[in-house]
Amino acid sequence: MADGDFSSLELRGPRREEDFEVYEAVDASSPDPEDHVYSCVALCRKGWKDDWPALGGTRHFQKERDRASHEAIELAMSMYIKNSLLRKSAQSLHNGGGLFNWQGGKGVIWTPPGAPLTEHRLRCHGRLIDWIGGQYVGSGDVGVGEPQLRILAQETKHLIGLGCLRDTGEATAHGIFAGLRQAVREEAAALGADAADPLRGLPILVYGAGKVGFPLLGLLHAAGAEVWVFDEMLHPGAAAVDAWYAGSLAREAAVGPEHLAALRAVDAAGRILGSEQEALDHPGVRVVSPNAGMAEWLSRSPKGDSGGRTRAERLAANRAQNGRLGLILGAGNDQVSTTAAGKPGRDRALAILAAAGIVFVPDPLVSPGGVISVSHERERDWSAERVNDDAQRLVARSVEQLFATARRLGGTDAVTLYRALEDLVHNEWH
Repeated sequence: MADGDFSSLELRGPRREEDFEVYEAVDASSPDPEDHVYSCVALCRKGWKDDWPALGGTRHFQKERDRASHEAIELAMSMYIKNSLLRKSAQSLHNGGGLFNWQGGKGVIWTPPGAPLTEHRLRCHGRLIDWIGGQYVGSGDVGVGEPQLRILAQETKHLIGLGCLRDTGEATAHGIFAGLRQAVREEAAALGADAADPLRGLPILVYGAGKVGFPLLGLLHAAGAEVWVFDEMLHPGAAAVDAWYAGSLAREAAVGPEHLAALRAVDAAGRILGSEQEALDHPGVRVVSPNAGMAEWLSRSPKGDSGGRTRAERLAANRAQNGRLGLILGAGNDQVSTTAAGKPGRDRALAILAAAGIVFVPDPLVSPGGVISVSHERERDWSAERVNDDAQRLVARSVEQLFATARRLGGTDAVTLYRALEDLVHNEWH
């Protein structure tokens, strides 16, 4: 099939899976399976109201094709939770003016590992979004930025995110920063922190230094935290750090000289870690902030773990051995599964963390920055200052409410905090 030839493209759906509808774009006409086209959109129909569509990013997915729709379903559920919590947080603060009433959905474009996300694949996905007829509004996500959105826009008007003047990762980073600050306040005694200045001097590992992690480490450094960094593509050394910054600018990340200075300081202090094993096992870290990785990050084993232990098990072992790690909070999507199908793996990961004494704040609560950022396109003008302020205030409010609800339910261990999350999604806030 030639680029620009859509004659063999099949648009399918909806296929129903529990609370989800899956729509697919498929072209298997090429004799080479690696040239096949596959993308999908998953909509979460829980509590669906027809007056607002689903909002969720479209991501480039380079794992096994058979997992693509599963990934979309997992992330659509996460978006349902995220958008529900964001709406309630805004309502509780009388903030937002009806900006955040979205349903939950997610798009995924599959390619073989290492293959580029071509214009043709993007246009096929754009046709799928258009075919769904306005029930889903697409936006950027991992591997899909403004240039890719502009290609999608050749095929559909059902997009948002092209009116943001800064990358949406900046707002997500501001939300994570505020979430960390509030969560550490809530657990100050256990983490050895000063509730009045909770991040100062606190050893925090930022896992992933991309469009969220890089702005985040700058904010944490400015707040006086002891920042550690792991990203499998980032290496120690001045030349590597400068190259990382140049690459981040080329990818249009929302970073500037102050972020470069922060990363240089982290490097100079010897706090850029060289492997995931070193990061997960680090004896001095009190907080881990995962801002990269595929869905179910905590339930999966890291690369090279010959014993097959999950990340939750590795982090629990770290806590048992060193007695310091006490909090996990970051923007990485679906660090535990949010679906009914994924409940066994989620329950196991949460039980491991709870038994170890590690507090886990679920990511959908603290990572609505991208939704906040693109939703502000519906305002008369778009302001990074207002977007980032919304992200900080709304996430801090949500984290405060999470801990209050968990204490009402009996404690702040990982299992009870997840029960509190479910309570906040389904019930009115107190």
